[in-house]
Amino acid sequence: MFKRFKKAAIDRFLDAYKQQKLRNSNTTLAHCMATSRAMLAQAKYCFLITHGENGRCSTRLVQPIVNLDEMIVWIGTHPGLRKVAEIKNNADVTLAFENLKEDASLVLYGTAQIETSSAKRKRYWKYEWRLFFPDGPESNDYVAIRIEPSTIELMNFQKNIVQEPFGLRPIILERADDKWDFAKEPIL
Repeated sequence: MFKRFKKAAIDRFLDAYKQQKLRNSNTTLAHCMATSRAMLAQAKYCFLITHGENGRCSTRLVQPIVNLDEMIVWIGTHPGLRKVAEIKNNADVTLAFENLKEDASLVLYGTAQIETSSAKRKRYWKYEWRLFFPDGPESNDYVAIRIEPSTIELMNFQKNIVQEPFGLRPIILERADDKWDFAKEPIL
């Protein structure tokens, strides 16, 4: 009897939570873009996914530097690493971010470019990276990867960015002519 009562209470709570989130849902373009930028500004790490030589995706944890005005993500790395070779072979990449506090995920799909210019390498550098690159950003052991997203997938329960089917379909935004808008054909 207690198990049945407990299950019924949990069901009522979950139903109320879902209805409250859907009632307060805010999926306006302005709110989605502001939330995306805020999530990027807070992100310490993300996963970079590239296309491997064997047909599989290669995934690694990286520390991004985000230019919020341009919505461009930069990653520092060694030019001899697998991710650089994979990007040279196929520039289409994915960046996956998570925010546990907000029950949120942000996925960026875009194009990567290996940046070797000294000015860009200095600009997109974190001092603590000296641990990995002791000679600094001007060293031949360091390059910057520039990632320009063309598509954003966003779901954020705390910010009420959810839609039906509940928790299963993110908001999809696409960039065209340097402007973001909702995808013309949402992915289910």
